[in-house]
Parts: sequence; structure tokens; C-alpha cells
Amino acid sequence: MIGTAPAALTGFTPNVVLRESQVEERPDALAAISQANLRGLQNGIPGTLVLQIEALQQHGAEHRRVCMLSPARPEEVHGNTISVLSIQDLVVADGVVAELTLSVPLFDFRPWDENHNILETLRLLPPEERAKPPTTSDVPEPTLDVWASSRAGAPREDLSVVALPELVLPAEPLTVSSATAATIVKGASRGLFPKVKGEARDELAEAGLVDRKGNLVGDGFWYGSHFYQGLPWVLHTTAPANTDFRFWMTDSTTVFLSPHPGLSGKYLLGWTTTYDFFRVMLSWVGHRPSWPLEVNLSLAMRQVQVKVEDGIVPSTGSPDEAEFCAQRWSAWALDCLAVDRSVTWFHTASRGDALAFAAPPPAKRDQLILEQDPLDPLWAVLIQGIVSAQEEQL
Repeated sequence: MIGTAPAALTGFTPNVVLRESQVEERPDALAAISQANLRGLQNGIPGTLVLQIEALQQHGAEHRRVCMLSPARPEEVHGNTISVLSIQDLVVADGVVAELTLSVPLFDFRPWDENHNILETLRLLPPEERAKPPTTSDVPEPTLDVWASSRAGAPREDLSVVALPELVLPAEPLTVSSATAATIVKGASRGLFPKVKGEARDELAEAGLVDRKGNLVGDGFWYGSHFYQGLPWVLHTTAPANTDFRFWMTDSTTVFLSPHPGLSGKYLLGWTTTYDFFRVMLSWVGHRPSWPLEVNLSLAMRQVQVKVEDGIVPSTGSPDEAEFCAQRWSAWALDCLAVDRSVTWFHTASRGDALAFAAPPPAKRDQLILEQDPLDPLWAVLIQGIVSAQEEQL
């Protein structure tokens, strides 16, 4: 069953899809079906990124709610790429699995509006109104997350089955050497596309950005306009080594310069639409869903440093905090180079991320608060931070 909104938003018509099927009733059926869906995403829309997964109790039954971002190119916006937010609700009850999926453009999504509230309609009908769907689905054997299942007292699927998405862009990015990348960064810091020579000139001339004398031509002017007009950001990480991902954002398009994921010493110079940039950025930082924890740690900066560098686990107060600290950490920071906007966090491969803040007085100056708040996930903090900085510049 498919329902559509009466009008398109950003060229995409919001829609909702309901699927139902008979299944074997088992205690782990919901976890098994949810995990099978997550595995299958790699065969779906290329570039799809899973933002988060939640286990919710609604209308007397346990639900799974999965949020995803996928690229789309609606004809109404001339084929420009946008991010579509899909929210999928799953519930298994009375021998039936029901799957309700809402899809809406990311920047048109409003929590608890008429579109979002459709998800609240997924519930069991009164017994006299129920009918078995004509299709039957097998329930595969799931791989469970033992720690998360024990914590919840109910089966929780292992989320490591979620594959990192491939990099899907409107156009193939350019591959440049580290020397050329350094030259570009130096010029961009002054708001211009630098005059280039030698290897940098040859590489960029081959790509059609400059001529053989190093003067801008063609797309070089377009890239240069982003260095001059775009809001400059740098995303820094210690994993696997000190690495920077830089981008220059305008209202419509964003240019980025990032380490090449497959070629050591090489960089990618490319672009995407700003309406789809957050999917690209979150893919680059290796964002994966995780079962939410409640983490609120107060640590000295030295404790954090030795944890990141040497893996020495600080003392903690709760099982959630102990589990988070038992993981390997990598440090990340997002900074705007034009306005006062910064986000710092520590990432784990399987237990999510913790935002880092300077501890308020009367704490010591070198004290940090590390927090993982299920109601304020990292991906939402990053998007809101960038959007608010862009709005401040208008």
C-alpha cells in the first residue's frame, strides 16, 4: 500500500509505504527481520546511509524505528541531488510483520508534523477487524548483540552488519596529489584559487581548471567562487592518523577536499549539492548506527589523551559508561573558519559517539564532559551546527 502527499517538496513527493506479511512468531523475530532489512540496504539505493536505529514501546508492542538518508535526483529540481530522509517503523504482532516507511526531503522534514505523525498509526487493529496478509516471509536466524540484548532484557540485533555506503556524488571528483591539495588549501585560506605551477599546474590543467600557464579557466572559476564566497569548514580526525576534510559551503553547492580513501598521498577535489552534503559528510566520518547509551563522563584532558593514544580506560560510574570506555576511541572535531562554531566528539566503532564539552565552573579548566544523549544524537548536532552557521552568515 502506497500513499503520497498532495504536493511535492523540493521536487520530491513525500510518500508512505505499508507492507505486511505473515511470519513465524518467535521472541527474536523483530530483531531478525530488522537485521535482514539492514543487510539488504547495500542492494538498495546506492549511497544510502543509516542514521540511527531505536527500539520503541508503542501501543503495547515493541517497534524498531530506523532513520536513513538516500540521494535522489527529482526532475522538478533539474536533476540536482537532494537527501531524502526515510523513517521505517517495524512491528511484529499476532504472527504478522508490518513495515511502514515514510520518505520526505531532509530539509523539509518537521518533527511531529502531519507527515511524521503517520508513523503513529502503525498499531494492531481490534481482533474482529484483523485479516492475515496473503504473503508469507521467512524469519532468518539473527546475529545478536549480546551486551545490548542483556542491557535491554530483549533481543537486540548486531548492527555491525550495516555496511558503510559508497560515495555517491553528482560528478566524479578530481584526484590530486598532496602537494596540489596543500596549494589549494593555502590559496583558499585567502579566499581565492591560487596561482599554480609545476605539478599542481599540470594536474589542474589536465582537469580543465587552469591553462598551461596556471591561469583559471572553465570550472576553475567555479571552484574559485566557492573559496571566495563559501563558508569554510575543516573536519579533523586522529583516525587512522591526523587527517583533514575541508569544505566550502554555499546555499546551493559545496566544494570539498578530502583524503582519497583508496590512494595514499592523494586527495579528492569534488563537489555536491548542499541539499545532499550532510549525507556525504556523515559517510566520510564513517557514521554507523549503534544502540543508544546514557553516557555522562567528567574526565581530565590527560585521561582523555591517554585513552585515545594508549587505550588506558578511565574509571567510570555506570555500565553504559564502562562499555563506552572499553571501546577504542578516535577524536574528531568540526570547526568553522569564519564564525564561532565548533563540535568535538569521540567515536567508537560499535557504541556510538560522545560529544565533548569544556566542564563549567567550578570544575578545573582542563576538565571535559563527554556525553552521549539518545535524544540529541551526534548526526543531528552536526547538521544543526552547520545550518545555524550558514544562517548566521546570511
